[in-house]
Amino acid sequence: MKIFRLLTASLLIAVCAGLWSCSSEEEIPTLLEIDCQQAENFLSEGIIASPFQCYFEITVTANKSWTSTINYNDSQKDWCEYHPASTDITNDMSMSAFTNARLMIAQNTSGEERSATITITTGDISKSFTIKQKQNDVISLSTDLIKSNSNGGNYQIEVTSNIDYDVQIPTEHQDWVKFSNRTKAISTNNIEFTIAPNLNYDKRECDIYIIPKNGIVTESLAPSLHILQLPKSLIELDKLQETFPKEGGNAIFLLTTNTEYEVVIDKTYNWIRLDKIENAQAKVQKLYISVSETEAPRTGIILIKDKNSDLIQKLSIIQTNKSASKSVEVKTEGTLSSLIDESEKYQITSLIVSGRLNSDDISFINGLLLKSKGGKGKIIALDLSNTVIDKSYGTDEDIDESMFGSTLIKNIILPKNTRSIGTAAFRNCIQLEAIQIPSKVSYIGASAFSYCISLKAITFGGNSLTHIDNWAFSDCPIKSIYIPASVTQIDWGALDCPQLQEVHMLSTTPPTAVDPFYHSPVVNNGTLYVPKGCATKYWAAPIWGDFKNIVEE
Repeated sequence: MKIFRLLTASLLIAVCAGLWSCSSEEEIPTLLEIDCQQAENFLSEGIIASPFQCYFEITVTANKSWTSTINYNDSQKDWCEYHPASTDITNDMSMSAFTNARLMIAQNTSGEERSATITITTGDISKSFTIKQKQNDVISLSTDLIKSNSNGGNYQIEVTSNIDYDVQIPTEHQDWVKFSNRTKAISTNNIEFTIAPNLNYDKRECDIYIIPKNGIVTESLAPSLHILQLPKSLIELDKLQETFPKEGGNAIFLLTTNTEYEVVIDKTYNWIRLDKIENAQAKVQKLYISVSETEAPRTGIILIKDKNSDLIQKLSIIQTNKSASKSVEVKTEGTLSSLIDESEKYQITSLIVSGRLNSDDISFINGLLLKSKGGKGKIIALDLSNTVIDKSYGTDEDIDESMFGSTLIKNIILPKNTRSIGTAAFRNCIQLEAIQIPSKVSYIGASAFSYCISLKAITFGGNSLTHIDNWAFSDCPIKSIYIPASVTQIDWGALDCPQLQEVHMLSTTPPTAVDPFYHSPVVNNGTLYVPKGCATKYWAAPIWGDFKNIVEE
């Protein structure tokens, strides 16, 4: 009985051992599951990605080590990255492991769709899915500018696009810009615009937008086309003919223009010269033309040609053999105009007048003076020393208010008996180079010589001057000035001269001063010269004591 039990136990042990051996050698099923919450049914339908940089979370569930591969289905490579690309599972294979992988997709900058197939393999099981990335929608133009002349016309540009689009012209510009044609190629369109002639003297501009029909507008998907149409060309001169005396000379022509131009002087007219163009970028410009001396009459032509059209303006230059200097004695006031021939009055550059003048004579002289704007006169030198100006134009002793202001007079000799020089009498005479104040002048009015930017020499005759009014010589480029001993008052800004370095006072008593130097640097950087023994007086006097340097002479 005991032996039977031992045999039975041995048999059970053997059976159990056999069963255990069979269980250890049985194959464990391979597990592989893939999931993407961002894309349902992605294993059958694939993943659709936008053209921008993006990523997808892929969950891999497996009980064995797995690897991934990426196969690109077109010429574009290396735009996907699967991380991690593989996983080594070394634990108990009866247990599954979860791995969160990330599929990184680079931005698609091309105009074509692209795709790839991602395969994950573990053991003898593989699962695949596709990733398709949309094209980068593109609308590009061969140019962003159409520049049209005033005549208008038809202009074509090339549009490269992989989507459908509309051409939008703002309503307010549709009367002169029209979208007229579209010729389609495989991936490009030649679109044509018709621009109407511009009959105005101002340029006109328009921005046209190329808009996707799907309504999705971004900066790259709504390129703009700028249309600039030049104005109708304008070249106008204030005069088309100018006559010069035999001595030659120079003249100023006002040119109104809105276009690029060139001044053409044929080499056969080498006696004519364009000296300079002032305000070259402005609508109204100044042409300075000079003519050399001659003994025989001659005529030349200056052409002003538009660079953008066939527009040409002709300027005739006529030079006579008559002199530019004239001396006239007026025996009866008011008759000066009858003493100068009509053919020569606008040729005179230098005039000497004697006798008694009235307002008519002064107005006539003013009309003969060279001016920067308007007028035909050419006089730049005037001698009135032996004249008397009638009371009907101020008083016998006055140079009246604004009498010669804003002319281009260079040299003038005032009447000997002048007693006063009125307000702004020579204001803005930008070519006046020197002035001799007559000996009987007692008063110089406000702004009498202000902005005479070429006036470098001022001399005072006699000892009658007592009062120099506000801004009388402001902004004149004088470097030194001698103030007569008779002067008792100098008002605000009268000597506000930026280049003034020396002030010579001839009076032993400091005149009453109401800040006559204003912003002039002479007070701090210049020198005040005073009569010997008078430095203390000037040091103690208001305004004069502000000078850093006072020297007796």
